[in-house]
Amino acid sequence: MRSARSLATPQVRRPRRAAGLASAAVVVTAGLALAGCGGGTKHATNTVPTEQKVRGDGYSYTAPAGWQVAGTERGTTATGSGSQLLSVTVYKLVKPYAPARFAAAAKELDGVAARLAPGRGGSLAASRTVKVAGRDSRSYRIKYAVKGVALQQEVTFVLSGSTEWQLVCRRTAADPDTPCSTLLSSFAIASR
Repeated sequence: MRSARSLATPQVRRPRRAAGLASAAVVVTAGLALAGCGGGTKHATNTVPTEQKVRGDGYSYTAPAGWQVAGTERGTTATGSGSQLLSVTVYKLVKPYAPARFAAAAKELDGVAARLAPGRGGSLAASRTVKVAGRDSRSYRIKYAVKGVALQQEVTFVLSGSTEWQLVCRRTAADPDTPCSTLLSSFAIASR
């Protein structure tokens, strides 16, 4: 009976005189295959991180590596080049929020966003409901310009109990949306 290993490897019978060449070919082929996949040995790789974890009081999110991170009593910011910014600011709500009141809260937040956009000299470009940290949240995109530079600011309100987290992503129209979408998908609320 043949072993499982020998069943997986096809058995080829070669004439005796070609055995030396066949053995050499197997060694060269195996050497090339091992060289192509790292040779089976572990080599340390120097990879540059593309993200960093930002932690605030009771929350965390992911920002691009290399962005400057700062914190205050009320929140954190991560700033990239130019106008790129991520921030989370924490507010205490006057009345505790319950998910059953989402429709009423969304209507109130829609009014806040509608007043916020003109205050920046801009316009409300979009509003939507998104899931952030497993919660229905309202998100707004405001377009405005500063010194001739077209900017977009996405403001997302996350509510839980007596706490509101205001997530902000600011970028130029030419900047990629990746930091903004990563802020929303990575934002987590710590268990208390």
